[in-house]
Amino acid sequence: MSATASPWLSAQGLAASRGGTPLFRDLDFELVPGLSLVLGGEGRGKTTLLSVLAGEQPPDAGVLRRHVP
Repeated sequence: MSATASPWLSAQGLAASRGGTPLFRDLDFELVPGLSLVLGGEGRGKTTLLSVLAGEQPPDAGVLRRHVP
């Protein structure tokens, strides 16, 4: 896969919280096909981020776009 592959998922200004505690905000990124790694300590929002990306939880703010080829 080339480094110039089109993104299949992008986020702008993404924010989420759990139980009223903000976990992340102003998150911007683009994901292209391939392997991605989510790192962080306990309680940093990894599971919440993946839930938002999977559509299981709505973001508190921001835009999440799924690009259809």
